[in-house]
Amino acid sequence: MLNRHAAWLASACLGAYYALSSSSDLSLYDSGELALAAVQLGLGHPPGQPLHTLLGHVLSRITASAPLIGVNLLSALPAALTLLPAARIATQLTAAEHRARAALWAPWLLLLFALHESMWEPASRVEVYTLANLFALWAVACALPLFAPRREPREVLRRTALAGVLLGLCASCNPVIAVAAGLALAPGIIRAGLHARALLQTLAMAVLGGVLGLLPYLYLPLIAARDDVLVWGGLKDTASYVRYLTLRDYARNQTLGFFGTLEHAAAWLGWSVEHLLMPVLILGFGGFSGARARLHFSRVLFVVAFAVVLAMISFNVGWDLEVPDYNGYLGIAYWLAAAGAAALFARCAASRQPWARAACAAIVLCLGAGIFSPPTPWSRTRSADRLARSLAEQVLAEAPPGAILISDADYFAGTFFYLQEVERKRLDVVVLAFGLSGSSWHWQRLHALHPEIKPVDLTKRGHRTLRVRQWLADNSAHPVLVERLPLARALELRTCAGGLYFWTGALCDAPSTLMPATAQLLASQLARLGRGSPSAAGAIAEVSERVGLGLWSLGQPEAAHGILMAGVPKSMWPAKLADSGRLARAQQLLAPEPNWSRRVALGDPARNLFLAGAVAAASGQAQAAQSYVQAAASLRLPEAELMLTKAR
Repeated sequence: MLNRHAAWLASACLGAYYALSSSSDLSLYDSGELALAAVQLGLGHPPGQPLHTLLGHVLSRITASAPLIGVNLLSALPAALTLLPAARIATQLTAAEHRARAALWAPWLLLLFALHESMWEPASRVEVYTLANLFALWAVACALPLFAPRREPREVLRRTALAGVLLGLCASCNPVIAVAAGLALAPGIIRAGLHARALLQTLAMAVLGGVLGLLPYLYLPLIAARDDVLVWGGLKDTASYVRYLTLRDYARNQTLGFFGTLEHAAAWLGWSVEHLLMPVLILGFGGFSGARARLHFSRVLFVVAFAVVLAMISFNVGWDLEVPDYNGYLGIAYWLAAAGAAALFARCAASRQPWARAACAAIVLCLGAGIFSPPTPWSRTRSADRLARSLAEQVLAEAPPGAILISDADYFAGTFFYLQEVERKRLDVVVLAFGLSGSSWHWQRLHALHPEIKPVDLTKRGHRTLRVRQWLADNSAHPVLVERLPLARALELRTCAGGLYFWTGALCDAPSTLMPATAQLLASQLARLGRGSPSAAGAIAEVSERVGLGLWSLGQPEAAHGILMAGVPKSMWPAKLADSGRLARAQQLLAPEPNWSRRVALGDPARNLFLAGAVAAASGQAQAAQSYVQAAASLRLPEAELMLTKAR
């Protein structure tokens, strides 16, 4: 039996913290696009997330003067409410004589664990994971008693149907999490059906419940008919629906073999130790394994849920442990582990064995140790994070009237879409997301927003670079700005320095005065956010590396050095800096972009230091260059460590 007062109070405290520490603006990755779909009542990337869009639209209307606050709350509030089913699971795992103790302590232990950065991060920006995990944990709490033998047939059917509805709602936010929860619950539902001697009826109720939960997907054909909002995928016929719902656009990322998946999973397990999650997972398994006698079989639930989600995120060609979405997918495993650990705490607290108190202290320490994994709760700066908006607004401000912007960073393009389609900023500027230039629906949306632009010929087959090149030639009267120098060269555009984006064509006839403003913007954003808003520092380092390398390649080493160092926190700067007056002597960079051995999700300040040192070396400042390399080596950059080893 759940102690409702303790559970609701703990959930309210957690909700207050999440809401106050979360973003109230646009964030990186999919947040801009998901916010656009919710506020505009459109349709986001496959497979649609219709329930998130509908609820997000309601909350954006409630906070009409600041719609992004409402959409961000759709991450914070469900994350806090997930504490309730997790606390119920903890009490269900506990024997009757210890259940009152578990009901009292479990909510507060779960609150302690929920402060971990891996739990807070998906709750502090616009995303679908926390809403999906709420329904998934709710389904588990509903169906967990079915793992005990000899349940009443009516109870089996009722719990199975309700779990099916909840999993359907979960799938309406994120099908991957729903599949993981469904597979984890399947052994218990099948076992209960066998004991009730009505397996087919039980499975039929599960399917019926799932279908009811999937009703939000009826939103897709209703919204597909609109042409005044973003409808990802251009759902016009059966083939487009099949492509959209089967995630065919992401097929290229799902070509990894068994051993590659195993390698990624092993890397994640090592990462979980470093980030103090592995002890909680072990305790969680212990809590499920030591559950009250009638629920011993429930340990299968925990193992399957964890293994399925880990396998799904590991079976991805694009793999980097800094990608924050992984924690969103694994949220169901984290919550189950914390619930199991809370149940284990209740059993240890009731024991009179001499080791029991030490065990309780160890459990509390493991659940709470995560708050010391950076960024710690007292150093988080996401509530002040305006990075995505600041960068996008800077690019739009730099663009001449009627310009074409070619954006190449997937984590950033959604911000442009939101600013233009919701806030109506710089509607004269045409924003082409190069990563979507192979999709006809993106071109159709682009031309609907800008009828003055000559449309691309979608009947011609060929590489997207050739398509974009021809489209630019047909619209040669429009000035063009490109995010990356290599892309501009692939498009055969005459390129020069600009600001955050590179100028091309006739824009290069006038000297740019935007580079100092670019360095100042990046440095000020980094100083304000630091490491307190996950991915922000990486994005700043990535932008500064991209612009800095481009400037060096264009023969402006002094400006390149300044931009590169703008992406490095001052606490990481080398002891000896290069003489800025001598940097202009550095030879122009002719080599291609480096192929780094250490993969990162976005950027890495150590790379910026290494490249800034290379600029210093090219200007004849060998001693200063050595200082940069040493600073990069202190951040464990393999290239810097190798260079120092060779120098010895």
